[in-house]
Amino acid sequence: MSAFSVAVNTMFTGPHHAESATYTPQVGDPVACRVIRRAPTEDFGIGRGRVSVAGVTFLVRKSEVASPRAGDVITAAGEQRTVDGSPELDPKGLIWTIDTRPGPTS
Repeated sequence: MSAFSVAVNTMFTGPHHAESATYTPQVGDPVACRVIRRAPTEDFGIGRGRVSVAGVTFLVRKSEVASPRAGDVITAAGEQRTVDGSPELDPKGLIWTIDTRPGPTS
């Protein structure tokens, strides 16, 4: 295991950055995993005005969720979020970045 892999695993197993979650694919069984939640806000200029859009993105280890797809659901801290768009894998092939939108019961 590379030093980078060790660092990634430490980040996801520690109590300060990651949280427990359930990944539920549209087809198949739910999977327990650890996620890192990010809530970036993006500002867009429209004419002379600006619009701020808040979203929720999760980082998930590929070793826990092999192939996330749009429409799958992540449940973390009691909140369901639906995978939106195409998840992106980091250059090392270890971590998925998954954009989400409010889920079916959020």
